[in-house]
Amino acid sequence: MLSSATHRVCTGLGDSKRSFRPPSAVPFQGCGQGNGAGPPIWILVSSVLITMMEAMGYGFECLSALESQLVTAQCFCFVDDTDVIEAGDTVLHSGEDICASDARNGRWRFRRKCSAAPEFDLKIPGLYGDIEPLRRLEPDDSEHTLGVMVSPLENHNAQEAQLVSKAKEWAKQLWPHLLHKYDMLPLIRTTIMKKLEYPMALTTLNAQQWQDIMSPVLQVCLPKSGVCRNFPRLVVFAPVDYQGLGVPHPFGKQVYKHLEMILRHMSGGTKTGAYMDANLQAHQLETGTVGI
Repeated sequence: MLSSATHRVCTGLGDSKRSFRPPSAVPFQGCGQGNGAGPPIWILVSSVLITMMEAMGYGFECLSALESQLVTAQCFCFVDDTDVIEAGDTVLHSGEDICASDARNGRWRFRRKCSAAPEFDLKIPGLYGDIEPLRRLEPDDSEHTLGVMVSPLENHNAQEAQLVSKAKEWAKQLWPHLLHKYDMLPLIRTTIMKKLEYPMALTTLNAQQWQDIMSPVLQVCLPKSGVCRNFPRLVVFAPVDYQGLGVPHPFGKQVYKHLEMILRHMSGGTKTGAYMDANLQAHQLETGTVGI
């Protein structure tokens, strides 16, 4: 049985060198996929580790530009992925400080008895133990992280290309299958639209870009639902109450996601709200505009 096999911990940072197995015939009941207690257990364990990092001085702290509110962070957690951050008090830091920080990370990995995958490590030791130079990225180069293409200058083309690729893949998988024509439009709302909604809190694509992303989906789904594939898009995205097909426009959903994020976090006093408020103050100072 799989539950009685020898297991190793596999993460994005590599595989654990130590293995473990159940101490008896009764299998482990962990907090894995599908366990309702998984999220609370993750929060319980992670909050202690993050508090320990804060006590050891990791992370960064600064004051907001206008109201001088303290903004702190030790790491950013996305679902099951955590990015640890560290910043100096000033810009006048020597290479010795960076080497010391890297050495601490190396000791941490050694104690965890795990290897680090190269794509998740900032510095990679060479064949003879030397530290190889890091890969240089330009400000408009994008890196894929949890459904979002991230770059300092926000490369819209890279984000659009990634979403178009997802839409084409979904349409290709749907094309050979036979479904009832009345199920096609609800299928868009419950499947591919949910995948496109995932990064909307951070994307700023315009309406035409979202229509280009939806084009492969509509080219397949409209004929299967008994509608011409070139049917006017204004009618396709119009509500059913106004004689439209009721396909939600992703640009409208993106706007709703932005409003939801602002209202929920700015009024809820969350950490994300504090970062958004500090960012807004920095923009107001830079542009010379008054407060809202």
